[in-house]
Amino acid sequence: MKYTHYNKETKQILGYYDDEIHTTIPTPNIEISDEAWQEAININATHVKPKTKELYKQEVVKSEDEILTEAKQEKLTRLEIWFDTMKNKSKIDLKGFGLIDGGYKYLLNARAIRNNYELIEPKRFRMWDDSFKAITADDIAKIERAIELAGIKLHAIKWSYEEAIANANSKEELDAISFNDTIEVENG
Repeated sequence: MKYTHYNKETKQILGYYDDEIHTTIPTPNIEISDEAWQEAININATHVKPKTKELYKQEVVKSEDEILTEAKQEKLTRLEIWFDTMKNKSKIDLKGFGLIDGGYKYLLNARAIRNNYELIEPKRFRMWDDSFKAITADDIAKIERAIELAGIKLHAIKWSYEEAIANANSKEELDAISFNDTIEVENG
């Protein structure tokens, strides 16, 4: 026979037991049929009515504050994913030059190009859209600096998003916060 163990005060289901498998069945419990056990599993039953042996799913009613807190946590999780993505590969709008890749490996590449500029032929740089652009030594120094500045700005942007999320007073305000995929950097 199967049994449902539950919390005496809250009537919340704590577990299911079968006397063919378990030598000890905790109390309080009610005896249930295989069919009742299967139905409880199918509906994800959370509570029991001991007198009638009814197993049911109690819908959780959340307060507006709980809903907002959960929505903020979800938005913060999405922000962390966005931030990790942007740290690895971001789009930088280098004013006067164009869209370039940002991120640590792109910084190392720009630094290597700058340090070995005189040895590189042809002297060109791969842009965000995979096209190539001729560069001067001054251009590559500006690119390296732009990637460094974008990394610094990225943290500041993340902090401003965190602040906006913390200060949001409704789910609508949270939904209005969108994470930009481009970091703008002045060329100079």
